[in-house]
Amino acid sequence: TAGQCHVAMEDERIVGYGILHHQFFHQGIVCMLIVAAACRRQGIGVALLRHLATQCRSEKLWISTNLSNQAMQALLAKEGFKLSGFIEGLDEGDPELIYHRRLREA
Repeated sequence: TAGQCHVAMEDERIVGYGILHHQFFHQGIVCMLIVAAACRRQGIGVALLRHLATQCRSEKLWISTNLSNQAMQALLAKEGFKLSGFIEGLDEGDPELIYHRRLREA
């Protein structure tokens, strides 16, 4: 659907992107947040996540990351996301951690 993929640009090149949709129990979920390896730790992921939060139509925003992705877990904690649970079996031996953040009251 148009309008769901948001890109971060630097010097006319894409350095990251995020995909937001509202098909997770009718709530917003960031199903992908990627920053180019050479551009990480420069605030691009935070900027993308904050932008996606402004585009979210539901009162909560959901996102997930693997247990092994310590950098993403730190970013989510910094941005006020709370651990909600986990799913085993998507990536063998590396559970998917599910996070959410309340953006506004219902």
